[in-house]
Amino acid sequence: MATKTGDLISARQELTMLREEVQNLKRDLYASEEQIRRKEEFIELQKSKQERTNVELAALRQLYERQQQELSVLQSNLETSQEMLSKQEDRLNDLSHHALDLDAVECSSQTTNDLLEEAQRSSEVDPLSMFNQHKRSPRPQVNGMESSGSSPTSKLQRLLSESREMVHNLERTALSPSPRSSYRSRSTERRY
Repeated sequence: MATKTGDLISARQELTMLREEVQNLKRDLYASEEQIRRKEEFIELQKSKQERTNVELAALRQLYERQQQELSVLQSNLETSQEMLSKQEDRLNDLSHHALDLDAVECSSQTTNDLLEEAQRSSEVDPLSMFNQHKRSPRPQVNGMESSGSSPTSKLQRLLSESREMVHNLERTALSPSPRSSYRSRSTERRY
């Protein structure tokens, strides 16, 4: 009887130990399952992040391509604008040179006409009356210089020679245009 009782106690102890082992194994299994679940969740999270990253990367690539296309269009427009600006500047320069040439020719023509008219008026004046007028009136100043002892004939000759010189300068200007400023300064000095 005692032996049976001892066997029964021993069996109960073994059963208790087995139950504890089963509980431990269940806990380990649950922990393993939880760890696996967490790993799977982490993997899913990483996949989701990767997918979002891929979507963002694709959007960035499309944006980059659009910006490159817009940059190419802007660069083409800039080159076209620069070409048009260069053509406009060339056209303005041509018009300016043409206007300078026309002004120089007009100024020369006006100066020549003035000298010819003055020479014609001088030739129509009576030499004796002009001589008497010079005796009665003080000598006039011409361009800051006295016209001492200048007879109408000498004045006429001087005006005619200056007129020829102006015509020669006009012809030379028509063949090879010169800057307006220097020609105008010379024309102004010869006006009376």
